[in-house]
Parts: sequence; C-alpha cells; structure tokens
Amino acid sequence: MSARGLGAALLALALMLGAGTLPATAAGTSPSATDADRARSAYAGMQNHFYLPQAALYRGNYPPQPNDRTYSYHWPFSQAMAATLDVAALSGTDQSAVSARLTGLAAYWNGGAGLPAYDSYVVADGGGDRFYDDNAWSGLDLLRVYQATGSADALNRAEQVFTYARSGWATTQVCSGSAGTGGIFWRQQPANPPLLDRNTVSTAPNAELGLALYLATKNTDPNAATTYLKPSSQMYDWVNSHLRDPADGLYWDHVYVATDGSCAVEQTKWSYNQGTMIGAGLLLYEATGQLAYLTYAEQTAAAALTRYGFDPVTSSFAGTGAIFGQGSPFNAIFFRNLLLLALVDTANGSYRRAMQAYADAVWDNTAVRQTEQTGTLFYFPGDGNPTSGPPLSYVDLTRQAAMVEIYAGLAYAATTLPSAPRADPGTTSPDWLYFPQTQHFLSFGFKEFWLASGGLPVFGYPLTEEFTELNPDTGATYTVQYLERQRFEYHPDLAGTPYAVELGRLGAEDARARGLLTTAAFQPLPPGTPPTRDCEFVAVTGHRLCAGFRIYWHDQGLDLGDPGISTRESLALFGYPISEEFVDPATGVTTQYFERAVFEYHPNNPDPYTVELRRLGADVLTARGW
Repeated sequence: MSARGLGAALLALALMLGAGTLPATAAGTSPSATDADRARSAYAGMQNHFYLPQAALYRGNYPPQPNDRTYSYHWPFSQAMAATLDVAALSGTDQSAVSARLTGLAAYWNGGAGLPAYDSYVVADGGGDRFYDDNAWSGLDLLRVYQATGSADALNRAEQVFTYARSGWATTQVCSGSAGTGGIFWRQQPANPPLLDRNTVSTAPNAELGLALYLATKNTDPNAATTYLKPSSQMYDWVNSHLRDPADGLYWDHVYVATDGSCAVEQTKWSYNQGTMIGAGLLLYEATGQLAYLTYAEQTAAAALTRYGFDPVTSSFAGTGAIFGQGSPFNAIFFRNLLLLALVDTANGSYRRAMQAYADAVWDNTAVRQTEQTGTLFYFPGDGNPTSGPPLSYVDLTRQAAMVEIYAGLAYAATTLPSAPRADPGTTSPDWLYFPQTQHFLSFGFKEFWLASGGLPVFGYPLTEEFTELNPDTGATYTVQYLERQRFEYHPDLAGTPYAVELGRLGAEDARARGLLTTAAFQPLPPGTPPTRDCEFVAVTGHRLCAGFRIYWHDQGLDLGDPGISTRESLALFGYPISEEFVDPATGVTTQYFERAVFEYHPNNPDPYTVELRRLGADVLTARGW
C-alpha cells in the first residue's frame, strides 16, 4: 500500500468501528468467520456476566470477589469499551451498545479543578488517581467513535484528553542524567506518595492519540501540526532515545529515580510497549513520509516476535512461549498495532499469523476457555499466563475484554485484505469478469491482459482484488493483483505500450525466500557451454532449457503482436531460466526455476499436462496468512 494513501487505512483499522462488515460465509468455513464467532461469543460472555445496565458500567470480576468495588476501574472499562467498538465493526452489535459505553465512560470524567480528564474510578463514588496511559486508551476509543459517526462531542473530548496528556510532560529535571526531563508521567503529579516514573506506556499511546488527531484534523485545523504533530513527535523521540534497547531494538518499561537521584531504567520488555511504539511509528510514517519510522516499526515487530517465541515456519509460539506470560490485555494492544503494520508491510505474513497463533492457543486451552449458552469466559491463572497453572475461579474483565478485541481484530482485519471474497454482483459488464470459484474480479486492463495472454491455464483464477504494493526489486509501488500462478503489475509509465501490464518475478522471489540461490542447481554453467540436441544454453543467466521444459517455454508467450510465439513473448511470460532442472526436496518433483515461473514435470499426467506451473501466487498469499 502506498504511504500517501495510508492514513485512511490506518484510521479505518486502528479506529475500526463501522468500517465494514464480514463477507457472507458459512460459520467456521474460514479463519475470519471462526474468529468473528469467537469474538461475538466472548462479547456475549462479557455482557451477560459483567455488564450492569442500570449504571451502564461493568463489574471488575465475575463472580464478584470479596474486596471488589461496585464497579470496575477505568482501565478495565476502557478495554471493555474497545471490545464493544471492535465487535460493532463486525455488525454483530447495534449502535445502542456504543452509546451505552459512552454513557458509562462519562462516569469517570472529572471536569473539576485543573485540566479535565478521566479518573481511575467512578467520580460519583469518590473518583481516584489519574493515569495518563488509561486516558490515552479512552482518547483513542473516542476517536474511533468520531471516525465512524462524525460526532463533534467525541472529537472534542479526545482533544481534551490529549491536552491533559501534554500536561504530564516532565518539563523540569526529575533525575540526574540525559533522561532527566521529558516523557509523560505514568500517574498525575503531585501524587501521594510521589511517583516520578515516566513510562513507554504513558508516552507512546499518547503519541498515537496525538498523531491520530493530527491525521483526522490536518485538513480542517491550520494549527494541527503545532498542536498534535510536533508534541507527538517529541513523545516518540523521547521513548526512542531513552527506553529503546540498542541491542535488539525493543523498548524497556520506564525511567525511574534511583536512590542516588540518578535516572535509571526498569528494563522489562512488555508486549504493549512494543505495540504502541510500532503504532506511533506507523502514524509518524504516514504523517511525515519519513521511511525511518516504518523501518523502526518493522525492526521492533521482528525483534518482538523473536523474543516472544514465534516460529514463522510452524506459525506457532514455541512451548509456553514468552508471549503467554505477557497477559492478554498487553497482547491485545501489541497485536492491534501489528495489524496496522500488516497494512503497510503486506509482504510479511508473520504479523497476522502470530496473532492467529496466540488466539488459537488460548481458545484451544479448555482449562481457560469455557463456552456456555451465555457466552465464552476466560478463566486465566492468576499471572494471566494460560500455560502457567490452574485457572482462577473467577474472570477478570480486562482479560476477558482483551480476548474479545483479539478475535474481533482478526475477523475484521480479514475483511480489509485484498484476498477477502467479494459478493457475486449478479450481473455482467464488459469492464470486468467475476469468478465465483474464488469470489474475485478481473477488471479493465488486467482482464484484457489475462484474456489475451493465456487465461486460466497460464495464470489461474484471481485470488485478490487489485491493490497497491511495494515491488521488492525496484522499490517502486505498483497496482497489483495476485492470481494462482502470477502477480499482475500495472506500470503507468509504460501506458500505451505492450508492457503496461507486467508479471512479477515470483520465481526469483520464491527462490530467494527459500534460500535456494546458493544451491548447486542455481549456479551458472561456464560461459560458452555448447548446446545439445535437447538443450539450448541461455548465456544471459548461464542456464539451459532442455527437453519438455524447453518445448513448453517456447510454446507459451504473451501476445506482443509478433507472428506465432516469439522468443521475446516467451521471455515476457516466464523470464530467463535461473536454475538447472533439479528434484525439489520439498516436493520430490523435477523442477526448474525461471524469473517469473516455476516449471514442474509430472510424467503421470496426460498430455499436454506433463509440464505444470507451480501456483506461486497462491504460495505467496499462503505465506502471508491471507
């Protein structure tokens, strides 16, 4: 996806409310359908066992525990509100639930002395301390409501929250050292007792809030850059300078005052800290176009998945991987921001697959997850780690809401993917073809190219709609569409020529991804290798075309207007050979790689199907978790 078009997509996913509905599929027939069902069941469990409708608030635990207060604190409520907004995006909850959450949220709002903000407990029952991170979560929720409804009240309240966040910036020296000033306190000062910690989680999510406000208002507010972009950038930069571990690029928890008055760092690497810095970096990338922010986000994501035990080969977390010890509330925030990154870094399927692996592991743990007619509840052990021991006899609202968020996020994100199925229009048009086999369209230039250049036998069915993607070879962004065996790319600089639509170099990309380029079959033969009766030598790459693969290569080609099928037309379709024939250890099939294709020899097939093209387009999408 192009950087300049990212803002709307980020807000549509980060602020997911009302941005679409799930495609019509039978329950359980796809991961998105399964996750949607899980989200709705977990939401039903939350509403049936925690919600107190007369007050429009929630209890903190179910069943209530002896020392519980009447209502939950603001932090659990903010996560229940986020869960409500997420499920509303699946069209499974009517908007009255969102209105009810806004009513409940108002119970924590303290407009008294000083800057107005949310207290940690219901104000009418005494209120409580104010926490800058908890205010940020609610500010982001309010922006989600604004994005969906255009509510000026929601936008105004989010702006007030960000004003409050800026008041928490440490403007005077807190401790001796380079981190002595800056950063947002975790709790409002003066506190009793004083708490001078300045955290990643109190600073980074407020940067996200400010940046989302900037993207939402920059076209209508001439002061948006000064009010939102500049302070948010300062927040991000402070965390990056003082809480980023240079060894692995992950973020520590907070700066605190040591006993000697110096600045010290508490070095736990919680998952939500990584997530909020990923999200802030992505929003800064959209706001400024500076690639360094995206690079940091990608580095943080890769390092975090490694640290938390994700195996990209098996798409699972090893053993009792460290991710489980983070707890579902922290992981919900982490994975939410990974989904944002997946919108930009479309070629990396690890983000969605990691989130799915965690979601499946918790659901499959029937000691923790209990589903009844009233919904699903999650009885985590006391430390929140579903693998650590026997579960508690009660459910914590924050953990319950977090699982709703995770399942709803996966289900909704699946609808934003180019691979999400499209409904049959029930009509026809000369501008497009609809394929019920895969529930996708081919339109305009891509349709004409498909029809003129081999159609179904050569390219297969479309597996996505058109979307924009960064080309790994050129670094340029093109409109693309994936089919079973190929990727179509539109090159507007070549419009009006036979090369306006080109094919992706999927053969070369697959060989590189599999680590095959250093193997023997991919090493070029000596220059001047003589041809034989069955083989021709291709000097450009130093490889041969032989026997049936040679015949197939010359018998197929794009239609460039040449008589018959010319060499340049075959070259445009398949590219040069980049390997010799070899038996692929992954399939046991005689195989040869080309720049744009992989040939396979299947001697048991009837003619003319002994040579088949590997489904490289489908393989790419599978690797991405699409």
